Formats: sequence, C-alpha cells, structure tokens
Amino acid sequence: MPSTLPMCPPEAVSIGNSCFAVLISDDTFTYFSNLIPFDSHAADDRTAMLLRIGRLAAISAVSPQELADAFAVSRATVQRARRRYLAEGEAGFMKPRRGRGPSVFTPELAEKATALLASGLSGSAAARVLGVSAPSVNKWRRQGLIGNTEADGCQSAFNTDPRSACKIDPPEWHGGGCPGSQ
Repeated sequence: MPSTLPMCPPEAVSIGNSCFAVLISDDTFTYFSNLIPFDSHAADDRTAMLLRIGRLAAISAVSPQELADAFAVSRATVQRARRRYLAEGEAGFMKPRRGRGPSVFTPELAEKATALLASGLSGSAAARVLGVSAPSVNKWRRQGLIGNTEADGCQSAFNTDPRSACKIDPPEWHGGGCPGSQ
C-alpha cells in the first residue's frame, strides 16, 4: 500500500481539506502549500492576516467556517475580509482606518457646560445649548470633567489654582495638578 506524504508540517494547522496550512508561532504566521512555505507575516499584524484570510476565502475552495477555525476568528470576520478582497483587492487592506476625528471636548466647552449645569439645567438641556450629544455630557460628568462647583472646592475641571481641593484636574492642560492628586 503506497503511503501518502503529509499535506502540511505536523505543527501547522491545516486549513480545511485543502493543500493550505498555517503555522502560528509566537511572533510569525507562516503559510504553507503542500509543505512549501509561500508567505509569512508578523503575528501581531492583523491587517496582513485579514488580507490572507480574504484572499484564501475568495480564491480557494476552503469554507468560511474552516478558515474561521484555522485562524481563530469569527465566520463574520472571514466573510467581511472576503467581501473586502473581492471589492478592493489588496489595496482595500492597506488603506488607513477611519478614525473618530478630533474630540469636541475643550476647556472652553467645559467652562460653559459647568456653568450651565450649575445654573440648574439638566444634562440634556445643557447638551442642546452646547450643540453636543447628551451622552457626551453625561460621560464628561461621570469622568468628573464637568459639573464641579465652588461648593465642591473646585471652580471647574480646569482649575489652575494649585491650592484648590480639586482632585480631577487634567494637569496636561494647564501645566500643574492639584496638591492631592499626585
């Protein structure tokens, strides 16, 4: 009886019943086709991994579930990578990711918000006046960035008085912090 050669190195993970395999080490992903390494990338390079997943999903007979199992990602991740690869090719994975843009939170906005809240307005009403979302105002209140009053020993979250009792001063905004915050 003739013996068959292994399709991949014994320590590599076979991708479905195809001739492809991936060896995942601490610092490198190495891809094999019939025992021959043909590609590799750093283990922490998720973009490179998604590109390889998208390519394999688009041009091979490997099922999305088999790819998901081999790479320890969800089937939805495999399908998104496949769609991106088919629509945009490799260039689709090289584009910079979209960011949130600049933050709307400024020292001036904090002063206005603190004054509005101190005057008795609700967080939602203050948000409407300021032109920001109510969840943003609520988040800033939870973080202690707005809503501090003189009764709390602090005129605002941007108090520059070093004798202030304020414990939440962001020191990077005015070059110093409150005495008790170190």
